[in-house]
Amino acid sequence: MTTKRKREYLEYLQSEEWFAIRDKAFEFHGRICLDCSTKRNLQIHHLRYPRVFGQEDIEKDLCVLCKNAMISGMDLNYIRLKMSILTQEKFSTIV
Repeated sequence: MTTKRKREYLEYLQSEEWFAIRDKAFEFHGRICLDCSTKRNLQIHHLRYPRVFGQEDIEKDLCVLCKNAMISGMDLNYIRLKMSILTQEKFSTIV
């Protein structure tokens, strides 16, 4: 990520637009860490960064992680697999 892009990203994380997306992500994914299941110190993590901030796919691009999971550098492939399984389970209970 270029310096300019990092600056834009940090500004975006302080915007009302991001706070609204973050709230929707918590609503969709729940308030529990996908890595360790804690309910403390939660953050929304980007699995993929959109070309245009604000166009994240809440289901596929964002997940809930605790601060410890973010710091530890968790395996993104593991997180994506776990998200895929949980999403399938969520929708199979609806059908």
